[in-house]
Amino acid sequence: MPTNGSIYVKAKGNVKEFFYNTYSYNNIAVDGEWNNGTFDGKLSINDPNVMFDLRGQFNLASKQPFARLKAEVSGFKPAALGLSKRWPNTQIGFNLMADIKGNSLNTANGRVQLERFTMASDTKNYKIDNLSIDVSNNNQLHSLALNCDFGHILLTGNYDYNTLTQSLTNLIASKVPTMPGLPKATNAHTNNFFYQWQHRQHRVVTAYFQYSAEHRTASKLCGKHERHAKDIGCKY
Repeated sequence: MPTNGSIYVKAKGNVKEFFYNTYSYNNIAVDGEWNNGTFDGKLSINDPNVMFDLRGQFNLASKQPFARLKAEVSGFKPAALGLSKRWPNTQIGFNLMADIKGNSLNTANGRVQLERFTMASDTKNYKIDNLSIDVSNNNQLHSLALNCDFGHILLTGNYDYNTLTQSLTNLIASKVPTMPGLPKATNAHTNNFFYQWQHRQHRVVTAYFQYSAEHRTASKLCGKHERHAKDIGCKY
Protein backbone atom coordinates (compact mmCIF):
# COMPACT_ATOMS: atom_id res chain seq x y z
CA MET A 1 0.00 0.00 0.00
CA PRO A 2 1.21 3.57 -0.64
CA THR A 3 3.07 5.10 2.31
CA ASN A 4 4.25 8.72 2.18
CA GLY A 5 4.15 8.67 -1.60
CA SER A 6 6.00 5.35 -1.92
CA ILE A 7 4.73 1.96 -3.06
CA TYR A 8 5.04 -1.10 -0.85
CA VAL A 9 3.99 -4.58 -1.96
CA LYS A 10 4.57 -7.87 -0.17
CA ALA A 11 3.88 -11.02 -2.14
CA LYS A 12 4.23 -14.76 -1.71
CA GLY A 13 2.76 -17.23 -4.13
CA ASN A 14 2.87 -18.86 -7.54
CA VAL A 15 2.10 -17.50 -10.98
CA LYS A 16 1.05 -20.25 -13.33
CA GLU A 17 1.67 -18.29 -16.51
CA PHE A 18 3.26 -14.95 -17.49
CA PHE A 19 3.26 -13.66 -21.07
CA TYR A 20 6.25 -11.63 -22.30
CA ASN A 21 7.62 -10.93 -25.79
CA THR A 22 5.41 -13.53 -27.51
CA TYR A 23 6.39 -16.24 -25.01
CA SER A 24 4.39 -17.63 -22.10
CA TYR A 25 6.56 -18.37 -19.04
CA ASN A 26 5.30 -21.08 -16.71
CA ASN A 27 5.66 -21.90 -13.02
CA ILE A 28 6.85 -18.64 -11.48
CA ALA A 29 7.24 -18.37 -7.71
CA VAL A 30 7.80 -15.16 -5.77
CA ASP A 31 8.42 -14.53 -2.08
CA GLY A 32 9.50 -11.00 -1.33
CA GLU A 33 8.82 -7.33 -0.89
CA TRP A 34 8.77 -4.39 -3.29
CA ASN A 35 9.41 -1.15 -1.43
CA ASN A 36 9.60 2.04 -3.47
CA GLY A 37 11.55 0.37 -6.29
CA THR A 38 13.62 -2.02 -4.17
CA PHE A 39 12.96 -5.75 -4.41
CA ASP A 40 14.04 -7.92 -1.49
CA GLY A 41 13.34 -11.63 -1.57
CA LYS A 42 13.25 -14.67 -3.85
CA LEU A 43 12.09 -15.18 -7.41
CA SER A 44 12.18 -18.42 -9.38
CA ILE A 45 11.03 -19.74 -12.76
CA ASN A 46 10.68 -23.42 -13.57
CA ASP A 47 9.97 -23.35 -17.30
CA PRO A 48 10.86 -25.90 -20.02
CA ASN A 49 13.10 -23.27 -21.62
CA VAL A 50 14.66 -21.67 -18.55
CA MET A 51 15.20 -22.49 -14.90
CA PHE A 52 15.96 -19.41 -12.86
CA ASP A 53 16.47 -18.84 -9.14
CA LEU A 54 17.26 -15.39 -7.71
CA ARG A 55 17.74 -14.43 -4.07
CA GLY A 56 18.70 -11.02 -2.79
CA GLN A 57 18.00 -7.34 -3.00
CA PHE A 58 18.23 -4.83 -5.85
CA ASN A 59 17.03 -1.46 -7.10
CA LEU A 60 18.04 -0.53 -10.65
CA ALA A 61 15.92 2.62 -10.97
CA SER A 62 17.09 4.77 -8.05
CA LYS A 63 19.66 7.56 -8.18
CA GLN A 64 22.12 5.09 -6.65
CA PRO A 65 21.24 1.70 -8.20
CA PHE A 66 22.53 -1.34 -6.34
CA ALA A 67 22.37 -5.12 -6.43
CA ARG A 68 23.22 -7.62 -3.71
CA LEU A 69 22.08 -10.95 -5.06
CA LYS A 70 22.76 -14.51 -6.14
CA ALA A 71 21.25 -16.04 -9.26
CA GLU A 72 21.35 -19.53 -10.73
CA VAL A 73 20.34 -20.08 -14.35
CA SER A 74 20.17 -23.36 -16.25
CA GLY A 75 18.52 -24.65 -19.41
CA PHE A 76 18.24 -21.08 -20.71
CA LYS A 77 17.28 -21.21 -24.41
CA PRO A 78 17.19 -17.65 -25.79
CA ALA A 79 15.90 -18.67 -29.22
CA ALA A 80 13.02 -20.70 -27.80
CA LEU A 81 12.07 -17.77 -25.54
CA GLY A 82 12.02 -15.38 -28.49
CA LEU A 83 14.86 -13.29 -27.02
CA SER A 84 17.47 -13.90 -29.73
CA LYS A 85 17.79 -15.78 -33.00
CA ARG A 86 21.57 -15.64 -32.94
CA TRP A 87 22.07 -18.95 -31.11
CA PRO A 88 19.43 -21.49 -32.20
CA ASN A 89 19.26 -24.81 -30.34
CA THR A 90 21.58 -23.44 -27.67
CA GLN A 91 21.38 -23.80 -23.89
CA ILE A 92 23.09 -21.46 -21.44
CA GLY A 93 23.74 -21.92 -17.75
CA PHE A 94 25.61 -19.96 -15.08
CA ASN A 95 25.76 -18.82 -11.47
CA LEU A 96 25.98 -15.10 -10.78
CA MET A 97 26.82 -13.24 -7.59
CA ALA A 98 26.75 -9.45 -7.36
CA ASP A 99 27.42 -6.89 -4.65
CA ILE A 100 27.70 -3.59 -6.48
CA LYS A 101 26.30 -0.07 -6.49
CA GLY A 102 26.53 2.96 -8.77
CA ASN A 103 24.67 4.48 -11.69
CA SER A 104 27.50 3.94 -14.22
CA LEU A 105 30.95 2.39 -14.45
CA ASN A 106 32.40 5.78 -13.53
CA THR A 107 30.64 5.66 -10.14
CA ALA A 108 30.44 1.89 -9.53
CA ASN A 109 31.93 0.16 -6.51
CA GLY A 110 31.74 -3.57 -5.82
CA ARG A 111 32.10 -7.01 -7.35
CA VAL A 112 30.35 -9.20 -9.89
CA GLN A 113 31.29 -12.87 -10.10
CA LEU A 114 30.31 -15.40 -12.76
CA GLU A 115 30.78 -19.12 -12.14
CA ARG A 116 30.26 -22.29 -14.16
CA PHE A 117 29.18 -20.51 -17.33
CA THR A 118 28.30 -22.94 -20.10
CA MET A 119 26.98 -22.41 -23.61
CA ALA A 120 26.24 -25.56 -25.55
CA SER A 121 24.41 -26.77 -28.65
CA ASP A 122 24.52 -29.98 -30.67
CA THR A 123 27.87 -29.07 -32.23
CA LYS A 124 29.36 -26.21 -30.20
CA ASN A 125 30.54 -25.82 -26.63
CA TYR A 126 32.00 -23.02 -24.58
CA LYS A 127 32.63 -22.63 -20.87
CA ILE A 128 34.15 -20.33 -18.27
CA ASP A 129 34.66 -21.79 -14.82
CA ASN A 130 35.21 -18.51 -13.03
CA LEU A 131 35.21 -14.82 -13.93
CA SER A 132 35.15 -11.92 -11.48
CA ILE A 133 35.16 -8.16 -11.93
CA ASP A 134 36.04 -5.78 -9.10
CA VAL A 135 35.56 -2.03 -9.58
CA SER A 136 36.22 0.90 -7.28
CA ASN A 137 36.00 4.66 -7.74
CA ASN A 138 37.22 7.35 -5.38
CA ASN A 139 37.49 11.00 -6.40
CA GLN A 140 37.97 10.15 -10.09
CA LEU A 141 40.62 7.53 -9.25
CA HIS A 142 39.33 4.35 -10.83
CA SER A 143 40.35 0.73 -10.49
CA LEU A 144 39.15 -2.29 -12.43
CA ALA A 145 40.40 -5.84 -11.88
CA LEU A 146 39.21 -8.77 -13.98
CA ASN A 147 40.18 -12.33 -13.09
CA CYS A 148 39.19 -15.38 -15.11
CA ASP A 149 40.36 -18.85 -16.08
CA PHE A 150 42.92 -17.64 -18.58
CA GLY A 151 44.24 -14.42 -17.15
CA HIS A 152 44.14 -11.25 -15.09
CA ILE A 153 43.63 -7.63 -16.13
CA LEU A 154 44.28 -4.66 -13.87
CA LEU A 155 43.55 -1.05 -14.79
CA THR A 156 44.11 1.80 -12.34
CA GLY A 157 44.32 5.55 -12.69
CA ASN A 158 42.43 8.70 -13.54
CA TYR A 159 40.27 7.89 -16.53
CA ASP A 160 36.75 8.05 -17.90
CA TYR A 161 35.21 4.76 -19.00
CA ASN A 162 33.36 6.60 -21.77
CA THR A 163 36.64 7.53 -23.47
CA LEU A 164 38.81 4.63 -22.33
CA THR A 165 38.39 2.66 -25.57
CA GLN A 166 39.72 5.59 -27.57
CA SER A 167 42.71 5.94 -25.23
CA LEU A 168 43.54 2.25 -25.73
CA THR A 169 43.22 2.74 -29.48
CA ASN A 170 45.62 5.67 -29.29
CA LEU A 171 48.03 3.58 -27.25
CA ILE A 172 48.07 0.73 -29.79
CA ALA A 173 48.29 3.16 -32.71
CA SER A 174 51.32 4.84 -31.17
CA LYS A 175 53.20 1.52 -31.18
CA VAL A 176 51.69 -0.32 -34.17
CA PRO A 177 50.30 2.40 -36.47
CA THR A 178 49.88 0.04 -39.45
CA MET A 179 47.78 -2.56 -37.63
CA PRO A 180 44.93 -3.65 -39.96
CA GLY A 181 41.44 -2.67 -38.84
CA LEU A 182 42.62 -0.31 -36.11
CA PRO A 183 40.21 2.63 -35.59
CA LYS A 184 41.48 6.15 -36.14
CA ALA A 185 43.64 7.57 -33.37
CA THR A 186 42.80 10.98 -31.93
CA ASN A 187 44.29 13.37 -29.38
CA ALA A 188 40.98 14.31 -27.82
CA HIS A 189 41.24 12.33 -24.58
CA THR A 190 43.60 12.73 -21.62
CA ASN A 191 43.10 9.57 -19.59
CA ASN A 192 46.04 8.59 -17.38
CA PHE A 193 46.29 5.00 -16.21
CA PHE A 194 48.47 2.01 -15.46
CA TYR A 195 47.53 -1.33 -16.96
CA GLN A 196 48.63 -4.92 -16.49
CA TRP A 197 47.56 -8.03 -18.34
CA GLN A 198 48.78 -11.43 -17.18
CA HIS A 199 47.93 -14.42 -19.32
CA ARG A 200 47.97 -17.93 -17.86
CA GLN A 201 48.61 -21.16 -19.71
CA HIS A 202 45.22 -22.05 -21.06
CA ARG A 203 43.34 -23.49 -23.97
CA VAL A 204 40.28 -21.80 -25.42
CA VAL A 205 38.23 -23.52 -28.09
CA THR A 206 34.88 -22.09 -29.13
CA ALA A 207 32.97 -21.85 -32.36
CA TYR A 208 30.40 -19.45 -30.90
CA PHE A 209 32.77 -16.52 -31.00
CA GLN A 210 34.79 -17.78 -33.99
CA TYR A 211 37.91 -18.05 -31.88
CA SER A 212 40.13 -21.06 -31.33
CA ALA A 213 43.53 -20.89 -29.74
CA GLU A 214 45.92 -22.82 -27.54
CA HIS A 215 48.38 -20.90 -25.36
CA ARG A 216 51.17 -23.03 -23.92
CA THR A 217 53.17 -20.24 -22.29
CA ALA A 218 52.21 -17.62 -19.77
CA SER A 219 52.86 -13.97 -20.60
CA LYS A 220 52.63 -10.58 -18.96
CA LEU A 221 51.99 -7.19 -20.51
CA CYS A 222 52.12 -3.99 -18.52
CA GLY A 223 52.60 -0.29 -19.03
CA LYS A 224 51.17 3.15 -18.54
CA HIS A 225 49.24 5.66 -20.59
CA GLU A 226 49.63 9.37 -19.98
CA ARG A 227 48.85 12.34 -22.14
CA HIS A 228 52.43 12.71 -23.32
CA ALA A 229 53.83 9.23 -22.57
CA LYS A 230 52.73 5.78 -23.65
CA ASP A 231 54.84 2.85 -22.49
CA ILE A 232 54.37 -0.89 -22.99
CA GLY A 233 56.38 -3.68 -21.40
CA CYS A 234 56.09 -7.37 -22.20
CA LYS A 235 57.37 -10.45 -20.39
CA TYR A 236 57.09 -14.17 -21.20
